[in-house]
Amino acid sequence: MNTKMYKEVKWAEGKKKSEQPKYTWWSGSKESARLGGFTITNIGKYNESEVDGSVKVTAHTSHGESYWKNFDIPLDKIDEFCHALREVRDFAVGLKKSEEHLKEHNG
Repeated sequence: MNTKMYKEVKWAEGKKKSEQPKYTWWSGSKESARLGGFTITNIGKYNESEVDGSVKVTAHTSHGESYWKNFDIPLDKIDEFCHALREVRDFAVGLKKSEEHLKEHNG
């Protein structure tokens, strides 16, 4: 029985000049890096943790999967996280449409 699932979401890959404009950014307190996607996988419970399993999200840089750039989301918070992503996406898309509408009618 397979106990791990891996899914990738990529929007940029590698160091080709044509890929560079597709990257977004990952930033932390000590460094930043180009972000080209994520690998998403399930993980079990950590020792001495009250979180009963989580999903690990690992960043992809221009060098590929970056094992030191990751975060975990508890299984019971995945739906809330996805809902928040969709809400922010819809808000950003609405702003973009408003800006485009203003440019068409004021430009």
